[in-house]
Amino acid sequence: MTRTAKVLLVDIDPDDYVITRDFLSEAEGIRYDLHWEPTYPGALREIASESYDACLVDYGLGAFEGLDLVRELKRIHANLPVILLTGRIDDRIMTEGIEAGAAAYIVKGEVSAQSLDRVIQHAIQSANDGEPRSVVKSSGSEMENSLCN
Repeated sequence: MTRTAKVLLVDIDPDDYVITRDFLSEAEGIRYDLHWEPTYPGALREIASESYDACLVDYGLGAFEGLDLVRELKRIHANLPVILLTGRIDDRIMTEGIEAGAAAYIVKGEVSAQSLDRVIQHAIQSANDGEPRSVVKSSGSEMENSLCN
């Protein structure tokens, strides 16, 4: 039996939603129920009204910054795995994302369908197991894991 993971994508770009949807449709052994919300306020409403297994948050949300949303989501739902997406490799953004509570940092355009699936599943499993947050940096085919509290 294939299990289902309900994931919220918060990204202002509809093309990124289509790419993410297509990537997640390639996953084996799991079906992703992907929901898209392009705004910060809409994401807060969505999280308040629905239960999600994970949340993908873009760093750039127009007038808002994705890091602020990561902080707010972690304040509201401490155990919700939140994965920060960004269009560029930036150690400062990665560090700030980790400090804000992100479980992973993914560089858009450099991630494959398989690595996106692995990062999401790892973040969900770690949260379900109550393990210390394991931060995953994914860019291209390389993946670095480091334990972070």
